[in-house]
Amino acid sequence: MKQRGRAFRIFLMGLCVLVMSFLPFLKASAALLMPSKPTLYRYIQDDASLLSQPVKKELTAASEAMHKDASNSHYQFIPIYIVTISELGDTKPYLYVRELKRKWELKEHAVFILMTKKDKKAWIEPESSSLARYASDLNDPAIWSNKIVNEKMLPLIEKGKYDEAAINGFEGAARYILDMKKRSLSDVKFPKSFDQMRKEAENPVPDKESQKESLTASDIAIVVAAIAVVGGVIFGISKLVKKALG
Repeated sequence: MKQRGRAFRIFLMGLCVLVMSFLPFLKASAALLMPSKPTLYRYIQDDASLLSQPVKKELTAASEAMHKDASNSHYQFIPIYIVTISELGDTKPYLYVRELKRKWELKEHAVFILMTKKDKKAWIEPESSSLARYASDLNDPAIWSNKIVNEKMLPLIEKGKYDEAAINGFEGAARYILDMKKRSLSDVKFPKSFDQMRKEAENPVPDKESQKESLTASDIAIVVAAIAVVGGVIFGISKLVKKALG
């Protein structure tokens, strides 16, 4: 009996040590997960569930309005992708976005807006070649993107106001895309103004869909990986216990 109790304690100690040692690795791996590319003519991938359904619908409609304006005015449409993830970990935002663009195999010019949940980071990755070539008032597209992130997004993200941060990021990106095409926000027939979007985001109407709790891709990855590790550990320790009981 004593031998079995000793073997069980060895099992528990070994399980705890191995799970704790693997936890940082699991978190880092989850942070590097790349979300799937949105379907055609959809440019929001909210894997971290940071955005409300109304704001996602409004920004999707704003993207459609920009696409229609580009078609009617005969200039190249540049989509604005909004991506949310759980965390970046030690990965640099610009490296993550560039790897995401490579994974999605994007051939067209595009602007990316990235926001994270746990480490509260934001990044706007401009399509630098086109923006640098056409921007009328800036030499470096990174200047306007950094300004929007630092002044219009991060202060809101720190307060958990992701809807308003996304609206500000989209508006800023749209303004400069249109500027390089010699157009302005007022030229585009947006269904709703950005000021109105912000006002409604500040005073949201309760929405059943937005109230539903859901696991993010990163959370699911951690759970699956943890189960796999724990299963392997249990199997290995059980063999040791059997051997000890001999």
